[in-house]
Amino acid sequence: MKGFARTVVEQLVKLQPKAYTPNASKAGRKGKIYLDYLRNSKGANAIAAYSTRAKAGAPVSVPITWEELESGIQSDAFNVTNIMERLKKLRKEPWEGFDEVRQSITSEMKRRLG
Repeated sequence: MKGFARTVVEQLVKLQPKAYTPNASKAGRKGKIYLDYLRNSKGANAIAAYSTRAKAGAPVSVPITWEELESGIQSDAFNVTNIMERLKKLRKEPWEGFDEVRQSITSEMKRRLG
């Protein structure tokens, strides 16, 4: 999975280098979306949705909609003081049905990515 994810990231960066970066350094990714393929391997960790981050203001990791992403929402927009308000305003959970999706990486997908 990690190799496939890396190849997808490399293709996205190649197609839109001004929009995406695989560079983990905050200075190296300024103004770009950081694509982290390294979370796709055994033993890698990632923060779960609705977890509190260990940062000032106690921001909460929150799944967002495409519309929110396009509006320029910031990573610290939701925190322990406003997360319940957000949840009450949602018409539906952004990850609704996520656990029902079944996908596989096919040989054709691998071939097309090189």
